[in-house]
Amino acid sequence: MFFAKIAAVWRREIFERSFTMKKTLVTVLSVAAFSAALFLAPVQPASAERSVSGGIPAFVRDAVRNTPEDALVGIGTANMAIIGMSRTIATARARADISRQLDSIVRTMISDYMAGSEIDPSVSVSFQESMTLVLSESRILGASVVDEDLTASGDYWVVVMLTRNNAAQEIAAATESASAPGLGPHFSAAMNAIDRMNAAFEQNNMAPIVVVDFDL
Repeated sequence: MFFAKIAAVWRREIFERSFTMKKTLVTVLSVAAFSAALFLAPVQPASAERSVSGGIPAFVRDAVRNTPEDALVGIGTANMAIIGMSRTIATARARADISRQLDSIVRTMISDYMAGSEIDPSVSVSFQESMTLVLSESRILGASVVDEDLTASGDYWVVVMLTRNNAAQEIAAATESASAPGLGPHFSAAMNAIDRMNAAFEQNNMAPIVVVDFDL
């Protein structure tokens, strides 16, 4: 009887130890599997953020980050004795940079069009000069101020945005005004080609946004 009780106790201890070891092994394997899943899971790439040349306040960086990817963004800053004058000049500088970007996009589109065209290159140069003049004089009515503020250093910052659709309208209006007699249909088609415009916008928006602290 005595030996039977001892044998029963041993069997119980062996069973409990075996059960505990199994639970531990299952736990270890579960943790290992979870760790492997985390390690092997594809990492989602962070969304691309447009770069800005030069140091800028945090609110300006946030404003740029919140604009649509295909929008044109202009940043202007000024530090004058009168705040109202600083605001006016900073806004004008930001809008002037929008015009500069539009001109750059148009140059890219004309260059691409002329590469496969039989039009006299001198005519395209004349058209480009006319486009530059029209865009420089345009009020860019579709552009809007997305953020502005005065920093502790006295610099007034203005962030201006022009959406892709409004930019296309500006280019179309400038094309109509700048087209040389008899060449309107040719350059109008060049400026309205979707693929050509997409490529030009993409090239422009890959470049860092310029902080304009001088009159263009």
